[in-house]
Amino acid sequence: MQTLATIGTIADSVPLVGDNRFLVQNGLVTMKKWRSSSTAEQSIPAGLIGLLQVADVYDIDETDIGYKIGPMINAAGRMRDDGAALAFRTLTADSIERGVLLATELQTLNEARKEETAKYEAVIEEVIERDCLAFTQPMCVFVENMPEGLVGILTGRIAEKYKTPAFLFTNSSEKGQLKGSGRSYGDFNLMNLVNAAMPFLVRGGGHAGAAGISVTEENYGAMVNAMTEQMQSYELPETDDVYYDLTVKSSDISHVYAELQKFAPFGQNVPRPVFQVNDILLSPRGGNTSKRMGKHFEHIKLFGRGFSIICFGMAEEYVKSGSPLSLDVIGMISQNAFRYSSETQIEAVAFKEHKTDRKGRPTSLRDALIRNGTI
Repeated sequence: MQTLATIGTIADSVPLVGDNRFLVQNGLVTMKKWRSSSTAEQSIPAGLIGLLQVADVYDIDETDIGYKIGPMINAAGRMRDDGAALAFRTLTADSIERGVLLATELQTLNEARKEETAKYEAVIEEVIERDCLAFTQPMCVFVENMPEGLVGILTGRIAEKYKTPAFLFTNSSEKGQLKGSGRSYGDFNLMNLVNAAMPFLVRGGGHAGAAGISVTEENYGAMVNAMTEQMQSYELPETDDVYYDLTVKSSDISHVYAELQKFAPFGQNVPRPVFQVNDILLSPRGGNTSKRMGKHFEHIKLFGRGFSIICFGMAEEYVKSGSPLSLDVIGMISQNAFRYSSETQIEAVAFKEHKTDRKGRPTSLRDALIRNGTI
């Protein structure tokens, strides 16, 4: 049960402090044994071992759970009415073989979820352009016949892209009603908008960062007006600044990663520190300094000396910037484990071509972790 509790704690973004942290630390230690047949089956559910095999996880950590295992489990409920039952059967399977079979179905649903999400992202952009919504605050978007399981994911992406609180609506199973999901941006309390619109809502609730509401088609316009009026008294920060905790040399990346492991696991309320690494000179591997990745080649991996830089969703940005060979990068330092090898990497948040030397902020890793709230 400890391993399943560990997955739930991380996947549900529970703060990794106190007893939760102790649980996850010990759960990860147990889960790292899953490849050892002599000990794994004694402490790890057979179905979970099957899921780890299908997810292609090697040296498991909190990132693998948050970005591989969690999404596979959650995708079932988003894509199928009986999806939760499928996830339950996978995790409680009585054999590894059965776990692999069911986990493969979860993986298929997760890939379908990604495709559907990409499709509806394009539809949402068309609606925003058609209805001239790009500069509205909050942004309220209605898309017909969208799968309800995708609404929350897509709302978060709208809020991040347009840097404003956002609500995304689609048709409800109840005739004449629209069902919506809200996500905040910055430190704005989303419940201020929900409360302002409450006279026009069928129901609504949530917390500062997210909300779920239902409204009749007839009251949709009045609801939007009430939210817009409420937002007029609040000015969202207009900035594209990217913040980091510490500047480190590219030659020190492996050492920094080793030091970070003393403070792991990272997660909710224990954020991974963000580093600035300047003047990274790319180094060819097999004649290439980069490799496009992803089903639609939307990601790109850049090769440094002894480490790599993974840029999720930034492939076109890198190409449009001229594919520079010397970079300043801001990102998080982690390790990519594959089969029986591993490599330190920077998960890029932002990058630009390196042009001039700049002085970093003189401080220690411990000081940066304290300022960042990690310790």
